Amino acid sequence: FYCGRTKKDGADLTLDHFVARALGGTNEEFNLFTACRSCNSRKGKAGPGDIYRKMGAGVRKFGV
Repeated sequence: FYCGRTKKDGADLTLDHFVARALGGTNEEFNLFTACRSCNSRKGKAGPGDIYRKMGAGVRKFGV
């Protein structure tokens, strides 16, 4: 989601939440996506609107 890396690229993918559980997000399918471990760690508890500011212009947006 963030850097665009995939399992095919050899990325160590993790399950992440659009809205962090700490901010009231759920484990429902619509709130989940994969992210490489590095991007997931950098995102932390940032909310959806904060992701772009926190991670900068390198963020790539994909339709979900």
